[in-house]
Amino acid sequence: MEEHAARVIAALGRAADVEARSALDVIRAITETAARTLSVGRVNVWLYDGDRTAITCIDDYDDELGEHTSGAVLRAATAPAYFAALEVLREVAAFDTTTDPRTKGLGRYLRAHRVSAMLDVPLLRSGHVVGVICHEHTGEPRVFEPWERGFAGAIGDLVSMALETERRVEAERERRHLEEEVERRDRIRSLGLLAAGAAHDFRSFLTIIRANVDRIRADGVDGGSIDAIDRASDRAEELCALLLTWSGQAPRDNRPVSLRPLVDELVRLVSVGLPDGVTLRVEAPPDLPDPEVDALQLRQVVLNLLSNAIESMPTKAGTVSVDLGADDGPRRPPTWDFRAEPGPSVRISVRDDGAGMTPGSSLRAFEPFYTTKERGTGFGLSTVLGVVRGHAGALDVRSRPGDGTTITVWLPVYSNPSRTT
Repeated sequence: MEEHAARVIAALGRAADVEARSALDVIRAITETAARTLSVGRVNVWLYDGDRTAITCIDDYDDELGEHTSGAVLRAATAPAYFAALEVLREVAAFDTTTDPRTKGLGRYLRAHRVSAMLDVPLLRSGHVVGVICHEHTGEPRVFEPWERGFAGAIGDLVSMALETERRVEAERERRHLEEEVERRDRIRSLGLLAAGAAHDFRSFLTIIRANVDRIRADGVDGGSIDAIDRASDRAEELCALLLTWSGQAPRDNRPVSLRPLVDELVRLVSVGLPDGVTLRVEAPPDLPDPEVDALQLRQVVLNLLSNAIESMPTKAGTVSVDLGADDGPRRPPTWDFRAEPGPSVRISVRDDGAGMTPGSSLRAFEPFYTTKERGTGFGLSTVLGVVRGHAGALDVRSRPGDGTTITVWLPVYSNPSRTT
């Protein structure tokens, strides 16, 4: 039997490829194999919570039913002797759970699952106990043989290895994600500089065109073609303004703006065209401070956020929520942050109950010319980003497919003359 157990461990070790499968899939295969090899009724894996006051079961395999469950919780305060033993012993072997002093306090759980004997092995990470794998015998009390105890220890090592490998794989994925995020932000900053330069040069060309159009008009030449040139120049000027806004270099007239009345006015404006079943809700504290911003650009931000939220759910009922508040900026790293240092801010958060976006789409949504709509310039959210950039604010987007989207903007309250142009 010992040779069979060694072969089982070797086979499990080869199959414990967390990079190809999730750690939970690997753990389920381990608990099933361990239950059959040790002839126990249940094998389960538990992990400590953040403050180490309880352990939560991430996989509970019942060999008789052939089923996996999870979610049970055991609190350290109910069985202090058992949890203390986990911290100092290689294994906790309770051959009779009704008499072993270490299992005192676990009676309700043990009776519910008819557990008469236990062979439990702590799970380690960097030498610290992070959980436990329990081999639970049902029926008459049982003494586990030395090879069984050695097998259980090897099983615990495999589970610890699977958890540690998953942690390293996730850390590597996060590292690559952060690198891609930095690269993407650098590309957007570079594109902003390019857009601003192109807009300034383009505007110079338009000035020359318009001066010559005025001269031709003054000479009495037929105005039909001239009017067409003039209209095209107007559209090009609007594009210049959009590019400058997106790049954060649009001229601003910063002054204190009362935010709640501005939002209420825009909500009334867009409410006229709301689809059936869509409602608008605004929440704000009574003592909301005034941001120091360009009022026209702030109106554009709120209007674009509202319009985008409403358009995201044209075929179903739902709510667009506008939450206004005051704080010191984001409590966690936002998607974009252009602030040199934390400071008093007003918060504008717009949430919709729409279809939501994939991570890729939620990031690209702020790129100029990018749109998923049949109509649209692709400048709505990119303009929001540009205004936030120009005011040295912060912006965050949270979205998941099927779970709606929340876009939050923070704008500084205090005055800073160097931020006006």
